[in-house]
Amino acid sequence: MNPGTQAITNQKTGIISSQYVHVHDVIAWKDGKFKFREDDIYTVLEKIQTWYNIKDYEIEESTHDRFSGTIVRTKKLSDLLNQLEKISNYRFNIREGRVYVMK
Repeated sequence: MNPGTQAITNQKTGIISSQYVHVHDVIAWKDGKFKFREDDIYTVLEKIQTWYNIKDYEIEESTHDRFSGTIVRTKKLSDLLNQLEKISNYRFNIREGRVYVMK
């Protein structure tokens, strides 16, 4: 391993590979932040799912919107999703621990 690389294990095959990463993006959690860099809606939801205890999410239709920036983890989920609505073509609805994403 070299500085700026991250090891990744394929869950199905057990093969370990490495890739270059933006270190600040990977360790943003330690500073209490989510960091997005040209992430699509699927990646954004994967990053926030565990932190906000989202049971599941359903995306009605995805767009080409990409998200870049930093958001503190102390925000309420509804506040975070409201911010994403302001800068994208998406609308969000939270029901029973699930996030529904609409266009």
